[in-house]
Amino acid sequence: MNILKSDSMETSKWLRRGEIPIDIKKKLEEPFRRMSMESGKALKEASISLKKMMKSSSYDIHIINSQSACKALSTLLKSGILNDVEPLQMVSLLTTVSLLNDIVHLTEKISESVRELASAASFKNKMKPTEPTAEGKAECNSVQKGHHPPSTYAF
Repeated sequence: MNILKSDSMETSKWLRRGEIPIDIKKKLEEPFRRMSMESGKALKEASISLKKMMKSSSYDIHIINSQSACKALSTLLKSGILNDVEPLQMVSLLTTVSLLNDIVHLTEKISESVRELASAASFKNKMKPTEPTAEGKAECNSVQKGHHPPSTYAF
């Protein structure tokens, strides 16, 4: 009986202060963090692509990851996790959700624009390893024996 009383007292305490319960915060934290972090990484990769004038698709994985987090958050919200949240706190929370959703969507649009610009401006392709020459094959053999020569990349 004391456990139930303690739990209801804790619930009424966060309701009075207008706080979201910690268990709900913890469940929402991961999708929020991933959406933000992956969008930031995608924008950074797009920025590097523009700065170096090189085509890159490395930001695509970050966009996919941020969209995945967005879908996970949507599923979590549809599960009824916010049923016990106070209306004023829900407004604040849903504003955050909306802003993060917009960030993910706009990051995708920016990445598409960078991709179009890279194509129109004939950006160089990203550096790729070259085929090993006879010298390179000899270096590969020395690596297997414990020597580590510099790698050969096309610039």
